[in-house]
Amino acid sequence: MFRLVSMMAGIARTTLETVREPPEDAPPLPPEQRAASEALIAGYADLLATHGLADPEAEEMEEAATEAQLEGVDHVALIGDIGEMLRALDPSDPGLQGTTLGELSELAIGGDSAHGTVDGQPFAFTRLEGLWYAEPPGL
Repeated sequence: MFRLVSMMAGIARTTLETVREPPEDAPPLPPEQRAASEALIAGYADLLATHGLADPEAEEMEEAATEAQLEGVDHVALIGDIGEMLRALDPSDPGLQGTTLGELSELAIGGDSAHGTVDGQPFAFTRLEGLWYAEPPGL
């Protein structure tokens, strides 16, 4: 997710740079697209500052360096903040909050694992640091 948001911010920066020095035959950038690009860049800068990260696109970091800087980061908080940033860009998109899986039944908990059925399909859960997470099917 971090790489995706980094790439989105890089595209927004490139778009704005191209608009500053457009080719002669380029159409003007619509104001709403300019505002969206500026909001994305600002949100991304805030995200980086909050988590003490460097921008891999601006720093031209190798993949290994990007991975190394993410080692000391609270990944759950980072993913949550990325979701909030994206939701702020388009409040009409509910993202995962708008996903309904169905009714959970036949739940059996054993330690940090649980299994149940969602609309007749087997479903597994794992507890990590006191919070329960749904496991992707097939794992």
